[in-house]
Parts: sequence; C-alpha cells; structure tokens
Amino acid sequence: RSCRSFANDNHHVMAKHSSVYPAPEELEAIQTLVSTVEGALKKVSDWMDGLKTSSGKTPSCNNTEEEDAPETESDRTSVLCGVTRVGLVAKGLLIKGDMNLELVLMCREKPTKLLLYTISANLPLQIQVHSASTTARCDVLI
Repeated sequence: RSCRSFANDNHHVMAKHSSVYPAPEELEAIQTLVSTVEGALKKVSDWMDGLKTSSGKTPSCNNTEEEDAPETESDRTSVLCGVTRVGLVAKGLLIKGDMNLELVLMCREKPTKLLLYTISANLPLQIQVHSASTTARCDVLI
C-alpha cells in the first residue's frame, strides 16, 4: 500500500473518532460529576463513621488495655472502604452523549438493606452540599 492510502485511512479514523468522542466541555462535566459523587460518598462515609463512634460503647474503667484494643481498632475502620470507577469511565472509553457512568462503592462488610437505605437517603443531601456551585444532575442507582 502506498503512503497516501495510509494517510487517507488515518484521516478517516480521526474524523470518525472526533465524531464519537466527547467534546472537552463534556469531558470536564463528566469529570466534575464523578468527582462530586466521589466527594459526596466520602462525606457519607465520614458521617456514618461519626454515627458509629457516637453510638458506640464507651469503655468502662474495669476493662484492661488488651480488652480495649480490638474495640478501638474496629472503631477506626470505616463502614465504607472506598469507591472505584468501573466500566467505560474507568477505561476512558466515553462516547459523546453517554452519561451512564458507573462507580462501585466498597463496604467493609456485606451491605445490608439498612446500610443501602442509609447511604441512598444521605447521598443526595451530600451531593447538594458538595455540588452547590455546579449544575450537574446525578441519578444514583443502588
């Protein structure tokens, strides 16, 4: 094949790529949206940890240090471990107009209905607080 044929193929591929790849403004909006949800989930985690420590048992004077050690270590661990980007957003394979972004929330223990309800009830409040300056819309599916 000639060099001219490869150049034509390259132009065709680049034109096709630019027609399906999001514009810089859309990429920035996606990044803002994902960062907002990640930040809000961090605030939910901190809030839940605050609830856990405030409702936890206070050590009595009769306990020895060895008996207190496991309780204090379990108190320091968060209920929610972290959040991971998955799917197309993790791979950077976004398509223009596609706003189905997937994040996975990791929990220390197997999630219960109460935990999922608590997160889903508090997350929209934290998103509103975290994204007061942005106009991004986010639907949370749990």
